[in-house]
Amino acid sequence: MKYLFIYSTKAGKNDFHKFHLRIKEFFTENNLIRDCQFVFTEDENHAKRAAREFARENTEGIVYACGGDGTLSEIANVLKNTNIALGLIPMGTANDFSKIFEYENFTLENLIDPKIKKIDTIEINDTHTSINIASTGLDAQVLEYAREYAKKYKFLGKRIYDLATLKVLFNNKGQYLKMTIDDKKVEGHYTLCAFCNGSYYGGGFNPAPNSILNDGKMEIVLAEYLTVPEIIRLIPKYKKGQIFSEEKIKTFRAEKVKIELEEEINLNIDGELLKDREFNLKINRENLNLAILAELKNKEQIIE
Repeated sequence: MKYLFIYSTKAGKNDFHKFHLRIKEFFTENNLIRDCQFVFTEDENHAKRAAREFARENTEGIVYACGGDGTLSEIANVLKNTNIALGLIPMGTANDFSKIFEYENFTLENLIDPKIKKIDTIEINDTHTSINIASTGLDAQVLEYAREYAKKYKFLGKRIYDLATLKVLFNNKGQYLKMTIDDKKVEGHYTLCAFCNGSYYGGGFNPAPNSILNDGKMEIVLAEYLTVPEIIRLIPKYKKGQIFSEEKIKTFRAEKVKIELEEEINLNIDGELLKDREFNLKINRENLNLAILAELKNKEQIIE
């Protein structure tokens, strides 16, 4: 087995070099160091290039994404429809995809011969892939403003998200969407829409606590237009995955969704923003090999 460790140096505040020394020592002790490659990312697309080259040179192997959700998604875009497996060592800020696993019990021994399971991904406009959650509305707007403010007000650090949230709430208007969910027509005025393969996103929000990674369906959560007081009341429930009894929350399970808009908006795809007036999302069934490094908290989230 060949291994590639990609350290995303832009993710989180972890000491990647210290962890790298632990990895090298462990694989040396197990006489496997000759089978390992190590990459520290130097630019925006470095992780993709490294994963692509590894997949080109090897018929089997595992790429370990040592970083956050963005790094995981970038590499998943490259490794889908290949024989190379993708494993996650969560070292980012939010690490949302990892929250369905018991990573607190992770050990280096798990890296040598992990269980490999095929999971689904969500294909978007034939150009982007989500391994976790795509969304539009309130959260995508916060991300858009936060990135804008990050360039202007670097001194604020993570407080840019608070500033961005205040702006979105102050200008709360929702958005009018037309959707075709499989063959069902749905339209209305929405505050937020989430299209889920995984469960968690946005730093711990949980729109799909019972999502299954390989069932050929995405979980869809639609929040009809909410006033600011309603948003504030629902935030704790949204974090806990307990919003489904709310009158304005609608849920679906589907293989494909078409979203049509009157003007361009952003779709948040695992932390990357894509702007368009139309989005076509579809489940690609079991097209990514996932290396399981920790037990699932809910064993039913992957079908054996």
